[in-house]
Amino acid sequence: MKYRIEYYDEVISTNDLCMEAALKGEEEGLVIRANHQTGGRGQFGRKWISVCGKDLLFSVLLRPDMVANKIPILTHIAALAVKETIDDFIGR
Repeated sequence: MKYRIEYYDEVISTNDLCMEAALKGEEEGLVIRANHQTGGRGQFGRKWISVCGKDLLFSVLLRPDMVANKIPILTHIAALAVKETIDDFIGR
């Protein structure tokens, strides 16, 4: 998969920008990254508070060929992949 990264210093929500791009037909592989977001949301609509310059804030546009009720597992797989990558990077 090809990927393209868009970086923003501050956004309301990386997920909102990613969703807008998806609705406009953007191909999968788009990564929206930000240094700070002011209106992020977590699971179940919970407020996602970020500390400017201290958090990993990004959304990735994927278009998986999966049954819709199985798609949420991708969040857990992605979180584990990020954790393992960071552990490798810092030598854990």
